[in-house]
Amino acid sequence: MDLRRSFFNMYHAISWMEFQTNVRHSGDMSYRDIMYINLIMFMDNCTVSKLADMLNISKPAVTVRVNQLIEKGIVIKQKSKLDERVNILMISPKVYTTYGDEDRRINHALAKLCEEYPPEDVDRFAEMLNSLSENLVKKDE
Repeated sequence: MDLRRSFFNMYHAISWMEFQTNVRHSGDMSYRDIMYINLIMFMDNCTVSKLADMLNISKPAVTVRVNQLIEKGIVIKQKSKLDERVNILMISPKVYTTYGDEDRRINHALAKLCEEYPPEDVDRFAEMLNSLSENLVKKDE
């Protein structure tokens, strides 16, 4: 089995699923919007500064995009409980509802994986995915 090909098959399946969700539910989100949604959704205590740093672009550019997503009702800002000067970015409940179809599909696929493979293989695969994710987001060393 070709690891690179398998990785890109999975990547393209996820991209296709996100595209289909966008077409069905809103139709007006760009790929960049979807990227921002994913980053905000999975980044702990996401802020404009963290996004700018991760994407290596200016804070004003990120602020413009985030404000557009806020206007669309996709992103909300909430004051940090630890430091009220900081605004934490979160995805609105409306978007979580939209992504519910994707969650069900992913949960179904993961359940099938757990049925087809022994728990130790699934655990090892989870470790591999975590390692892959960490290495993909590492800045060049």
